[in-house]
Amino acid sequence: MLDRLIRRDPRNPRGPLAELLDSYPAYVAPFPGDPYAITDTQAQANLDALLAQKMERLAIVGRALAGFDIDLEAAFAAPDPNPFFDRFDRWAVQSWPAIGGNDGRERLEHELRWFVRHRLRQAFPSVTDDELISSKRWRRSDRAGADIFYSLLFDLSLALGEVAMRRRPEIYWGLDLGIRPEEDRIEYHVPVLRGVRVPDAEDDPSCEEAYALESALFRSFAQICTTVNPELSQPTRYLRGMISHYRAVRRVT
Repeated sequence: MLDRLIRRDPRNPRGPLAELLDSYPAYVAPFPGDPYAITDTQAQANLDALLAQKMERLAIVGRALAGFDIDLEAAFAAPDPNPFFDRFDRWAVQSWPAIGGNDGRERLEHELRWFVRHRLRQAFPSVTDDELISSKRWRRSDRAGADIFYSLLFDLSLALGEVAMRRRPEIYWGLDLGIRPEEDRIEYHVPVLRGVRVPDAEDDPSCEEAYALESALFRSFAQICTTVNPELSQPTRYLRGMISHYRAVRRVT
């Protein structure tokens, strides 16, 4: 019984999402891989490439989502983005584990370690660096080849960001070059959503949000594939709050 409980659920190699990825075009940044290994200038080049190719990538991911009955163009025009976000979250929970796996060992470790931590640590090993849900693999990836799912995640971040920008035009893709390497933050040298601040922050440009949406989607992907209750994962939760409650940053001219 224990063997059945902790086995890795087999991935469906011919499931709809896997079939989509077979022909999905990769997005490779000019300077791919670990953001901590590039300069400010190279990070800016990556952002410039994103902005230059944004419409092309939105068309690609729009066609991909249409195959799952998710209408991205309608979401751009809808006065309320929440029905689209609801549909997106349900699709992610249903589809992503077919790519990332459903490992009972990791689910048990994630949900139960708070009361049997030491025993589980011996019985159930942690995520290995070669797994698709490994943050180390994701951060070092060029999003191509065996890592093509990361290109889809990148494009999905563009799509969700575009939905946010259609509702809140002050939101934009940018960089937070005020972050220093020693701070070890996920926003370092990656495109982030900017232009708004949390409701209770001071009215100061230094309080401007820098939301690493691609990173947030990756964390949701890993969580959906490893938690006992993946339906509780909402990849769009934080973005909904940005749209509804965050205030525009007042620019000093």
